[in-house]
Amino acid sequence: MKLYLRLAWRNIWRHPRRTIIIVAAMGFGLSLMMMYDGLVDGFNQAIYGNAIKVLGGNLQVHAEGYGSGSGQKPLMALP
Repeated sequence: MKLYLRLAWRNIWRHPRRTIIIVAAMGFGLSLMMMYDGLVDGFNQAIYGNAIKVLGGNLQVHAEGYGSGSGQKPLMALP
C-alpha cells in the first residue's frame, strides 16, 4: 500500500497541468452540485410554504357537518 501511495504522489507532481485541470473540474462540479441542491431545497420550501399559506395552515378545525354540504369537491365552481 505504501508503494502505491508513493507512486500516486510522484505521478501527481509529474503532470502538473493534468493535476490542475482535474482539481479545477472537480471543484467546478462540486460547486454546481451545491448550487443545484440549494435551488431544489428553495423550491421545496416555497412549494410547502405556499401550500400552507393557501390551505390555511397545518391544522384546520371545523364544526360538525362542515364538509357534508360541499360533497367530495373541496373547490367551489366559478360562476
